[in-house]
Amino acid sequence: MLSVIKEAVKQTIEAEKLTDFTAGTVLSVNPLKIEITKKLILGSNQLAVSERLTDHFEYMTSVENDFEDIKDKSKYEARKKYIVYGGLKAGDKVILARKAGGQKYFVIDRAGETR
Repeated sequence: MLSVIKEAVKQTIEAEKLTDFTAGTVLSVNPLKIEITKKLILGSNQLAVSERLTDHFEYMTSVENDFEDIKDKSKYEARKKYIVYGGLKAGDKVILARKAGGQKYFVIDRAGETR
């Protein structure tokens, strides 16, 4: 009887498909495809990607060498716009979080040094 209850609980938990972390490999960028296993390849409609993993612009402030307190804005110079080349490329190993329900994945970051 106990084994039947354990199996029922296990099946219920698996059916919920709670958020889980997994690793994958970028197969292509345009369109974005990430391989989780040989049988599970995710397409762009199943993926949300962190801005950190895209080519994007960021505004940054240049500071003097003796600058120590980030709250002290008196030494800030003019903000400048920079391009951050952080886009994924084929072969990148990535960390993903599966959304509860199992249909969507969020690409969190690269796994290890791939740049």
